[in-house]
Amino acid sequence: MKRRACSAPSTIRLAIPRHPWRIPCRSSKSSTNFASCCLLILCMTRMMQVGQTSPRIDVALSRPDRTSSSMSDQSAVVRKMAVECFENVNSIRSFEDRRYRIGGDNILVRYCEQKLAALLHRSLAHLECDAGERPSLTIHAISSAVPPLTLSADEWLSSAIRWKSQEVNEHEPFTLYVPGNGGRFDLMVAGEHQAVACFRDPDRIPAWDVATPFRDILHAWFRLRGGHILHGAVVADRSHAVMLAGAGGSGKSSSAMACLRHSDLHFLGDDVTLIRDDGDGRKLVHSLYNTAKLLPHDCERFAGRLSRLDDSGDSDGKPTFYTYPDFGDRLAKTRILQGFLLVRPHPAEQTVLSPASPGDTWRAIAPSTMSLLTVDAGGIKWLGSLAAALPACWLNVGSRRQDIPVVIAGALNSFVQIPDATPGGAASAKPGP
Repeated sequence: MKRRACSAPSTIRLAIPRHPWRIPCRSSKSSTNFASCCLLILCMTRMMQVGQTSPRIDVALSRPDRTSSSMSDQSAVVRKMAVECFENVNSIRSFEDRRYRIGGDNILVRYCEQKLAALLHRSLAHLECDAGERPSLTIHAISSAVPPLTLSADEWLSSAIRWKSQEVNEHEPFTLYVPGNGGRFDLMVAGEHQAVACFRDPDRIPAWDVATPFRDILHAWFRLRGGHILHGAVVADRSHAVMLAGAGGSGKSSSAMACLRHSDLHFLGDDVTLIRDDGDGRKLVHSLYNTAKLLPHDCERFAGRLSRLDDSGDSDGKPTFYTYPDFGDRLAKTRILQGFLLVRPHPAEQTVLSPASPGDTWRAIAPSTMSLLTVDAGGIKWLGSLAAALPACWLNVGSRRQDIPVVIAGALNSFVQIPDATPGGAASAKPGP
């Protein structure tokens, strides 16, 4: 860790033309609604295709028609601006440098302001590592009253839509624009190993960005490296893990926290985790954040004395807590993903398992994941392949929460004993004891 005692300016202004933190010409609400409609259509289409021979999927969200040469020229212009932006931010003297081991890669985050370091580091603190090697990716965390690039109206609109018509590649800039008072602009050129997360106002960063910092940049980076971030909680034994997936409010977080409170199982994440291919046909799950969100009525039962994230600003209504350092010895970094438990409430006291299909798995992991992250056609296919590759059961959660870890441990043991719990060989799992 590198820390400088120099005082950083409250706002860093880059030497670039001014541009407002609003989408020009059209409203952000209309573009968001358009993306939401497309998301719904694609989700419904893919749900009907799971379990069948999947046809070629085309996502037709694109900028206005241009010739291929003009699109290439425009991409080159944006890339040139991106490289100049990286040069500008590299010249800024950072307040604090932190190294993290994320998904097996060494990631350097340069916090250019004390406020940003204080807000964002804590969610990643359990992954901090020594600066013993050259970083795979450097993320510059800055704040500015103006976004760090000057784009056309259509380019701002394209950046604001999470559906991407083209997959991320090494050489073209990845951009994501989140408008509003708590706005954020993400920029990455993977081939340059550089990214910028520019926040409009550090005092107005939404709680979900504090709890899961840089998630869109990390997602784009690991999509190029055989990975995908998923929405779901993950618990594990000393070698293998199971993902708890389901709709919001189904009981994923409380079930994961029950494992921390009432068992020896390990915890890799509550809201989002990273899945990567290991090159040998296995899926590895990697921890990203040590935060956990709970419904208000579950806080007293599971949070205990855990430190609470400040969500006095924008939040989704779920109190968020840091599991590190209180559970530091129970926070696993990486495990082999063996299967899925699809969480849903159960009207009885006892928690029980029941069979689930690959289609059930896809419906549990894909729509919620796609609503949180940028998505392209390749990502949709990746999620479909994952759902078909690993076994799954329904976790019917009863009211006696102390029994949940026992059932989860039994299911994990059953998944481990399935000989073909690898890509291309999984079917529906039989419930364990």
